[in-house]
Amino acid sequence: MASKIESAVKACDSFVRDFHRSEDRGCIALFSNHYHVVQNFTNSEPQMLRSLSVIDNRSCDGMTRLYDSIVDMINYFRNKGDRSRPWLLFVVTDGEDNSSTRSATSTGRVIMQTYNGESSNFIFVIGVGSEVNQSKMKEMSDAGGFSYVHIDSMEELKKMLVLIMVQVTQQIVGVSVETNAFAAMMLQRQRGLANRFIDYAFLIDVSGSMTEKANVYKCFANHAMSEMAGGAQWQCNICDAHKRGS
Repeated sequence: MASKIESAVKACDSFVRDFHRSEDRGCIALFSNHYHVVQNFTNSEPQMLRSLSVIDNRSCDGMTRLYDSIVDMINYFRNKGDRSRPWLLFVVTDGEDNSSTRSATSTGRVIMQTYNGESSNFIFVIGVGSEVNQSKMKEMSDAGGFSYVHIDSMEELKKMLVLIMVQVTQQIVGVSVETNAFAAMMLQRQRGLANRFIDYAFLIDVSGSMTEKANVYKCFANHAMSEMAGGAQWQCNICDAHKRGS
């Protein structure tokens, strides 16, 4: 089974392949204890895919500097983004911030004041799994006037990115697009007819927990289960140990 970071990279790879157009510009940044840009804005789809391909379990270590990294990413947009086009920022995290100097509310205020005040700017923070502090995420999104999205596992991320792109395209082009197998093709066509290109970025959590399995199965007692030899069945080591000892 793939790790969280492997599933996240796969979802972003699919997004680039499905939605990147010749004049769009994409960017990739990572964060754990620190924030760093691994791919500056480029209109090259192959370059985006190459940069994604080198992100794996070895990239993951450290804590979760979420709030400060979002502000860093917004500053990057303000310094390097093309103001004549819409901006789209995806933030993907699996945990609670434990390394920033800012609070959730102050981060939200910065987002509102320096990024989200423009109607053509879009930010979506996607929290994955049970370790995300959803009350803090809501606190930040309320202050920032943006959408916080929660999904249960990283394997749901691909579908969520498509749903978000449908929503964004409807807003920047002004047409309704159905969410189905042809969504990517229809979104490409509508943006092409409107001649609207975008600057978009992925800000991806690479803290130590992102090496964990993407989909954690739990027993009825809510204990994490482990995969048995062969990969076809799962077992709860805690409950099974109690059974063997009784």
